[in-house]
Amino acid sequence: MTNTFPYSPAEIDRQLQAKIPNWTFTKGKLTLVITCNTFSETIRLTNQIALLAEKYNHHPELHLSFVTLIIELYTHDLNGITQKDFDLAEEINTLL
Repeated sequence: MTNTFPYSPAEIDRQLQAKIPNWTFTKGKLTLVITCNTFSETIRLTNQIALLAEKYNHHPELHLSFVTLIIELYTHDLNGITQKDFDLAEEINTLL
């Protein structure tokens, strides 16, 4: 994770298409909505994401509702989307 500055909207779109096409850029955040089969599966996935977040020292906003998990990534201290967000999103995709 080398980028220490926020990406431009054009760079965000380019990386979304190239690296994480299942994610969107919504309200200034990289966003993924996941529908699981059961509540237990939603909790299991949430816990796996929490472990990745600790590993990367980059913590997403997680919104959980029964079988739906919404993940939002944003680099708060730089007020934008950085390589940290894309790296974590790619790792989260490996769990799906």
